[in-house]
Amino acid sequence: ACPCAIALTIPFTLGNALRILGRAKLYLKNTHVIERMAKIDHLVFDKTGTLTHPSTAGLAYQGAGLSETEKAMVYALARQSSHPVSRSIAAWAHTEVACPVEAFAEVSGKGLMGEGQGHTLRLGSQTFVDQPVRENEAVQSGAYLSIDGEVKGRFVLPNQYREGLETLMGELEKSWTISLLSGDNDGERARLGRFFERETAMHFDQSPQQKLDYIRSLQTQGRSVLMVGDGLNDAGALRQSDVGIAVSEHVNNFSPASDAILDARALPQLASLLGFARTSMRLVRYGFLVSLVYNVIGLAFAVQGLLSPLVAAILMPLSSITILLFAVASTRLAGRHLFTENTPSS
Repeated sequence: ACPCAIALTIPFTLGNALRILGRAKLYLKNTHVIERMAKIDHLVFDKTGTLTHPSTAGLAYQGAGLSETEKAMVYALARQSSHPVSRSIAAWAHTEVACPVEAFAEVSGKGLMGEGQGHTLRLGSQTFVDQPVRENEAVQSGAYLSIDGEVKGRFVLPNQYREGLETLMGELEKSWTISLLSGDNDGERARLGRFFERETAMHFDQSPQQKLDYIRSLQTQGRSVLMVGDGLNDAGALRQSDVGIAVSEHVNNFSPASDAILDARALPQLASLLGFARTSMRLVRYGFLVSLVYNVIGLAFAVQGLLSPLVAAILMPLSSITILLFAVASTRLAGRHLFTENTPSS
């Protein structure tokens, strides 16, 4: 009999599960995240950059024409942010003209600001650039640009939803409750509705603080919440949630507020990834059972003195090897469905 087998069950099972999830493009901070993922019962999604593509296709600039210097300043400002919309604007404004921007600051949920060539730039929401909102007029979506307090125009990026989103939501709704939080207005409510088979709570015009408060309110109701966002704008909500997953086109864009980073190409696999986390915890319990049975049988022989010291010396480490083989083989078998033709190659 050897208690080491029981002690090895969790690290070997979850350690191998961590490796398998990494191959499937979900990178976790540690094995404790798997344990929390297995308990999730409510999923909360951000929209921009999470359910939508941060693509420059269809990006339109509406407003006064920009000089080469102004365009270079916009590029220098936008390229310093990891937000999907900022990256799209940076790609649109890309130029070889050198025009560094100093005093850069990114205000979560609002926009960017900096100084270049003696000018002050702001890029973000309508209210952030001090564009007045007339009475009875809704706040317009898009990223506004102002230089020295003068609003030059705005960038509009049509929402291009990720492939397989409808199938993904259908799979998730079978086992989890879903909510949607967005900082944009509700102009996309009807279009978003087609991705959900059942009634889904959708909240628009949400500030980062409101997103955090929503997560907290679910937790006070006893829900275990997983937040899926794009990083900086959702930092508070990601940190408050029981598990925070940052979706990224470039996984080297580190998001310290999140528990995991998910390669955007693997988002359609989210239901399978969460299901694998649950399976991994079941395998831990099965491992405990195998260890317990092994030890009970071993002790039954040991107390009767039926085993020679040599046989006992061989069987004792064999229990640890058994658990190691069980952990590796069972997790590999449980995770093989994650590697389909649609999963990015490792």
